Amino acid sequence: MAEEVILLTGASGYVGGRLRPILAASGRRLRCLVRSPGILTGVAIGLLSVACGSTENEADGRSAQAATAIAESKPAGNLYFPKDLNFVAVSLVDSVSLRYRLLLTSAPDSLVFAPSEALFAIRADSVADLQNIHTYSSENADYNVSAANIPAALQAQPVRRKKALFFIALKPIVSFHNSILDARHRRLARLAEQAEVAAVDEQFIADMSKLYRLKAMPTHRDTLRELLVKVGPIPLSLALAQAAIESGWGSSRFSQQGNNLYGQRIWSKKAGGIVAKGAKDARFRLASFPTIAASVRSYMHNLNSHPAYQTLRKERALLRRQGEAITGEALAGGLMAYSTRGEDYIDDVRQMIRHNNLQDLDTRVD
Repeated sequence: MAEEVILLTGASGYVGGRLRPILAASGRRLRCLVRSPGILTGVAIGLLSVACGSTENEADGRSAQAATAIAESKPAGNLYFPKDLNFVAVSLVDSVSLRYRLLLTSAPDSLVFAPSEALFAIRADSVADLQNIHTYSSENADYNVSAANIPAALQAQPVRRKKALFFIALKPIVSFHNSILDARHRRLARLAEQAEVAAVDEQFIADMSKLYRLKAMPTHRDTLRELLVKVGPIPLSLALAQAAIESGWGSSRFSQQGNNLYGQRIWSKKAGGIVAKGAKDARFRLASFPTIAASVRSYMHNLNSHPAYQTLRKERALLRRQGEAITGEALAGGLMAYSTRGEDYIDDVRQMIRHNNLQDLDTRVD
């Protein structure tokens, strides 16, 4: 007998959004129907597929199209890891809140998930491991598979190969986190156009306000306007260039010991982390992360939320309104506070982007 699959219509709505995790948690297999593929983003354990369509108006043919899409949709599926790949963690994103909600530290035999919203991290103990992870990722293009760390042996490689492998390791990670930031921004933009906001969306707005350090505003419209400036993707070129500079292409002590690619600090003597050399009595520690993906995520959140990078966010918002490409070179001007070197640091970031042709990775944002 074929396994029972539940079709959940209105999967992104008030009721559907609550039924979805309940049905998934009970072990049911789901296929979700939404009006727009951009509405339903995130992970629902048990989710098989997401199709776009409507059941409200059969005359326009959308119901038939939706039924066809569901029938032909590819299952989200189970991803199996070869024994020679050392699984470290998987980050999943909640389908309702668009928040990261699970980090597994041991490899499951299989996991049912929405592939575009799960990031798998594989341990890289050698350059060969790094290359194998890239090959595996390329062969399983529907899934987000990345290295959990930068192996120390990378530094012994010829410069051109070292750079290429470093960027290859980071690209899928930056792209994954940007997809979540883009989903958040799109949802906020959609809510800003609505006259009324449902309870589930009010909670989303409240969660985003807290996450992005936004003070209470008079109205939802004011809150959404401010959040739309704060929440958004970071140009791939900028994230790669700063990672290379801050970590010395993954060779720094804090990147090797704590997967810290961006020099993130924790400002407390009592906090855990890595003690900076020659600064044992300093108030700060270098942050330590379980994977390099966690470091990338923290870096992006820092640029999107810290008051010091308000100029960067305003420039991004301006470029978006003008329909221009949001580039690393343009946003680098907002990094004055990232380093005590100020303008010289900004020049270094821009030079890193140009010298390695990273500007080609930046695309126009809708």
